[in-house]
Amino acid sequence: MKLINQNISLLFLVIFPLSIIAQECNCVKTLDWAKNTFEQNDAGFKYILNKKGEQSYRIHNQIFYDKVNNINTHRECEKVVRNWFSFFL
Repeated sequence: MKLINQNISLLFLVIFPLSIIAQECNCVKTLDWAKNTFEQNDAGFKYILNKKGEQSYRIHNQIFYDKVNNINTHRECEKVVRNWFSFFL
């Protein structure tokens, strides 16, 4: 499971910077996309959710949505979204 999570995270880290070039920065939409994609496609998502708890995941998400509301640069957004993935390690 951990290997799958790492592979998806690495894939995202490679693709994410390419997807933000020459676009306006809307970090809330970027985090939405990352969150939804991970929830729907990661094989280990349910395992981590069961291990750490749904409430913990909701709190984690709220913290990160609070952070991205005020971000307007691609670099800052990239850092925050990468850190969002720390929940799954």
